Amino acid sequence: MEFQQYSALKTYLQYRQYPPHYDTLQQRQLENQSKFFQVKNGKLYNKNKRQSGKDLKVILEEELARLPLHPSESEEILNGTILQRLYEIDHDLPEAHNNALYQISKEQQKQKERHDRQIKVTVNFEIGPLEEEIESKVLSMPTT
Repeated sequence: MEFQQYSALKTYLQYRQYPPHYDTLQQRQLENQSKFFQVKNGKLYNKNKRQSGKDLKVILEEELARLPLHPSESEEILNGTILQRLYEIDHDLPEAHNNALYQISKEQQKQKERHDRQIKVTVNFEIGPLEEEIESKVLSMPTT
């Protein structure tokens, strides 16, 4: 995130003050953006929708170049950052994918069972001389 935006959000969240050069539209946009952020220990965090309590630390563009490539290199720097989230996704995605496939399979089986319960009559068709039976029924019908 750019420093100017970071600073504006942080100031608004802490003191409910807009930057002096913001017009009405920019103030409204800042208010809307602030719903997704909070300040903890003087640092800006993005509220994590998936896991409450595990907010993601907002990092400045200048800080991005200094981040290590793997979480084991510096746990303190990566805690709550984008790279930490990417590592978690990479680590947890196969398990989540398999779980989703299992749930889909289970739900499809339930759907099939519900559908099969609706079928009440089984009709067995036989191959035979239907034309003769139809003709005899038509001929034997009373005329009015």
